[in-house]
Amino acid sequence: MSTLASFCALQLTFELRATEPIYLHAFNGSALRGMLYRAAMRLANEPQHRDAPAFSNEPMLQRLLHTLDEHNLRGQDIPRPYVIDPPPPLPEDQRLLPPNGLLTFGLTLFGELIEAFPMIVLSLRRAESMGLGRFIAREAGEAQPAQRGRFALHRVLAHHPYRRMTQHLFAEGDRIVHTPELFITEADVRQQAERDTRAVHQRLTLRFHTPTSLKAQGEWVRQPQFNVIVHRLLERLEQLSRAYAQPLACLPRDRDAKLALLHCADAVRLVEDETHWVPLRGYSERTRATTNLGGFIGRAVFEADSFVPFLELLRWAEIVHLGQHAVKGNGLVRIELV
Repeated sequence: MSTLASFCALQLTFELRATEPIYLHAFNGSALRGMLYRAAMRLANEPQHRDAPAFSNEPMLQRLLHTLDEHNLRGQDIPRPYVIDPPPPLPEDQRLLPPNGLLTFGLTLFGELIEAFPMIVLSLRRAESMGLGRFIAREAGEAQPAQRGRFALHRVLAHHPYRRMTQHLFAEGDRIVHTPELFITEADVRQQAERDTRAVHQRLTLRFHTPTSLKAQGEWVRQPQFNVIVHRLLERLEQLSRAYAQPLACLPRDRDAKLALLHCADAVRLVEDETHWVPLRGYSERTRATTNLGGFIGRAVFEADSFVPFLELLRWAEIVHLGQHAVKGNGLVRIELV
């Protein structure tokens, strides 16, 4: 267990400026995670130069590498301390990013991994020459093999969604990276949930922006069932907060309290379902194998006598995501109050 006093999060936005055409995927979360891992590996394996130290023994870089490596075991059922907020799904005619076009994605760090922020920026600088997206074939007669389109790290921002504040951490051409200061704490989430109680009554809308992959009794859940959402969310928050800080105060204090909350969740009704299932496969260059990344996307409206017991948990869901493959961008959900 981490020695951090309480669980917190750092929400970052990265803007990449294409310096060459970049052929993107329809869903880019898996590709972005893979890019970060390859870049961190390059940073760790760089030889030391006279004017630049080697980073191979940097503890935070090693921690970052173990975190980004999806094949590195972190113990039974321990989720990784970050999620990617990928750009929206791209239709076929919008997947070629032209030079000077911007690609924006989010990265949220939890607990102890927040300290690795400088290593992430350094890794992305190394990724500039490695490229992103699909390999683009060269014109006939060109000597160079197919390669990914390259980019420059254009800007890095930190956001606090509840204070409505933004901190500029880095811009293209800067020589220094500023230290993040906008952390999302338990108190921030609790205060937002208290404000929600004045806006949310007997109906609550959730919008699933990326494929949300949930299982119940070993089977994929094809619709957003509220009791399954709450059950899987409790498990995720318990594992994350215990592994990387202290257990969240909003979690049920014992088994009886948890069962009582799940019993309340069983009574919540799905009254409007505008979701659909998206079949999606991810590919690992390292293992030469595919992974099922499919899930449901869309809008769902739920009805209950009261949503107060769930509001703080659902605000955390916006930060940590829901379900499987959150590190690759799956399970990005938002509460809609209007």
